[in-house]
Amino acid sequence: MNKNLKLYIYAAIAICILVGSSYLYTRFGREKEVEITLNEAPKELLIGETGSLTFTIKNNTKAHMSFDISFESKYFDTNSTFKEELDPNKASSFALDIKAKNIDENSKKTNFKIIVRSEEKSFVKNLEIIIKKPDVIIDEVKPDKLKVKAKSTKYISVRIKNKEKIDLTNLKIRLTSEYRYYSIDREGLEKIDDSYVYAINESLLYNEDLSKTFYITSDLTPGSMRVEYILKVELLWKDFLMDEKNVYLEVEP
Repeated sequence: MNKNLKLYIYAAIAICILVGSSYLYTRFGREKEVEITLNEAPKELLIGETGSLTFTIKNNTKAHMSFDISFESKYFDTNSTFKEELDPNKASSFALDIKAKNIDENSKKTNFKIIVRSEEKSFVKNLEIIIKKPDVIIDEVKPDKLKVKAKSTKYISVRIKNKEKIDLTNLKIRLTSEYRYYSIDREGLEKIDDSYVYAINESLLYNEDLSKTFYITSDLTPGSMRVEYILKVELLWKDFLMDEKNVYLEVEP
């Protein structure tokens, strides 16, 4: 083999070793300077639910270190930050509450970062938390089509079902329409802006269902033209939308 070619090969190997060693030190050696250990962390949270996170930071160097600790995730509400001073080989533990935000899909794996900064160095601990929506649905709205005479009253029955393997509270049924000339009645119903909201006070047990009846009165005056409109029935949990169905109404003079 050509002598110069051998030298080029040896030089290339040496460069690869140096680059690799530098990367390994940056990737792993630096992490050993500061140790971040998770003590407690939720593996799964429902939207709107709060979980507890505890972790420990240890200074493995021979020097005193100052730390700024923050957190990063677009799927959780947490504005907490910490500052800490640690002597060599000393550790300190921290606790915070993290609240899961709403998600578009039924379930999502999310990333939560613990970021520890000291001067120009950063140390990161990643954890994966699943956020999910509770499996609670509007099982049936009956009837889903209504003909209502002006100034008369009809009713609809809304049945909801809990398929989540825990008891659920904080459930609400909201009824809304762009049509202005109607009213809805039942005990416990509250009018909020353009909607009628009914808060379900009892717990809905796993695999159980419950039905509520709502009375709808058309305020269209006799002699007016026939009107068709949609009444939207929505199921809320902790004010998050879980499910919705439409009722089609026809008001006759």
